Amino acid sequence: MAKSNWFYQSIKKPILNLSHRISFLANKVYFNLFSLSIDYVENFKRLVDRPYMSKTKIRTGLLQDKFLQVNFNKNDSFNEKLSDECYLELLNGRHGDPIEPQCFEFYTTDGTSGYSLTHQLLFFMIADNIDRFGDVSVQLLDFLLQENTINKNMASYLAKQKDNDLKSQIFRYFCTRVYYDADNMFKKFTNANDFKQDLFIEQIVLCGSLGFEEFFKIEWLEIIFSFQNQNGCFNQRENNFDLDLKNVAFDRVLNAINSKRMKRYDSIMKDGCSSHQTGLALAYFSLMFEYLL
Repeated sequence: MAKSNWFYQSIKKPILNLSHRISFLANKVYFNLFSLSIDYVENFKRLVDRPYMSKTKIRTGLLQDKFLQVNFNKNDSFNEKLSDECYLELLNGRHGDPIEPQCFEFYTTDGTSGYSLTHQLLFFMIADNIDRFGDVSVQLLDFLLQENTINKNMASYLAKQKDNDLKSQIFRYFCTRVYYDADNMFKKFTNANDFKQDLFIEQIVLCGSLGFEEFFKIEWLEIIFSFQNQNGCFNQRENNFDLDLKNVAFDRVLNAINSKRMKRYDSIMKDGCSSHQTGLALAYFSLMFEYLL
């Protein structure tokens, strides 16, 4: 009993810390929604008008396969406009509606890393969330069996699998590669200001929400804490940055964020926070809170 009490006392403080951060960020993100472009929010209403909970929980099972290593330099050609168009085609379609071949070509490109890789994974996560994974996966297999695509890494990987759980196979395929990418970034970490904070949190949130326990590392949590500024902000600066709102050039902050992460859509909140990175941090802290409990 004493050991049990010691354990709960030892995690009480970090749990309360996470709880306070989650509450603070939830209010910040919620009120920022009202300032976003109406058209953009409306396009993704099917996802944002209700709590997002992954319907698939794999827990563990990343693949020990060097074949799935990523090309850490192959993320400069990420086309977010095409990615969003493919997401909208998926969200606005009905069960069985065809997905454009260019979307499958984009989401099965070999050797990707960074945002290209996370957005490949996110397409299939959205399909799962809106109950379209079945018909989308059938279309995917048809696409991969074509003569000009059968040599893609994903096609080769799926052909070697012996079980019929296609959903777990696809998520393991992507999250193994995401893990290699995130771990490579972590090992090169020197300081928060020179680190791809937004991407790192996005990687953990996506695969963590699928239940991969390999992404819930205390050392990863510690450096994400270092991303949060003294006023609660996440905006590519480390937490010793004392934000003086009177002197903040919001356009310059936004330009700095965009130049680092090549993301077309983001918005800066009134207190200088990046809406995208802050939303990701909220999701990450929530997942970590659930994992610790």
